[in-house]
Amino acid sequence: MLNIFVLYFDFVSSSVLNFLISSKFSFFVSQIISLDILDFSKSKFDLALLFLPQNSKIDFIPVLIALLVCAKPVIVIDPCKGNNLNNKKKSRELGAMAYFAYPVSISVLDKAILKIINSLDSLFFNDIFIDLKSRSVFRSGKSLTLRKKEFEILSLFVRFPNKVLTKDFIYKALWDINYISSTNTLEVHMSSLRKKINLGFDQAYIKTVNCIGYKLI
Repeated sequence: MLNIFVLYFDFVSSSVLNFLISSKFSFFVSQIISLDILDFSKSKFDLALLFLPQNSKIDFIPVLIALLVCAKPVIVIDPCKGNNLNNKKKSRELGAMAYFAYPVSISVLDKAILKIINSLDSLFFNDIFIDLKSRSVFRSGKSLTLRKKEFEILSLFVRFPNKVLTKDFIYKALWDINYISSTNTLEVHMSSLRKKINLGFDQAYIKTVNCIGYKLI
């Protein structure tokens, strides 16, 4: 699961928070009260959303730098309507992954987050290790040979562990089509994937949630 750290000064978008709440991401929100101590190294997050201050006198640069020191991607959201070219330039020059002026389209933000997820080099879940660059999969050190779609399905589940993924969600994410109840393409791939990742192991992964979808446990 992707852990998103949401930071703000004097403004945080309710629409963005509602999007995060309804999505399958894990997130936590923190207000920046003081610039005296900025150390996020002990915070566990994969991606940060930084809402810039509405008060132009507040300097956001130290906060952005402190986040980037953790070697984590940062998406900047500016409460100014229309692009603030100065803020955008500063954010980009310092290394922010993306900059959006408010109100930001949720679909655009969702695509930006998914793009960052896809840029990660590796994924872990218990004894499963996935190397995204070489497209290699290991369980307890044992190499597993997966077909293209099986690899993509497993990677999707590892990104959202312990969450029920509906068939519609999986189809849209990996086939970019609407789910059709008469189609058993997913079921065929799931059956093959389960056999490969569970063969020879006591603990079985991926549970069927009747009439809904699947869950990696």
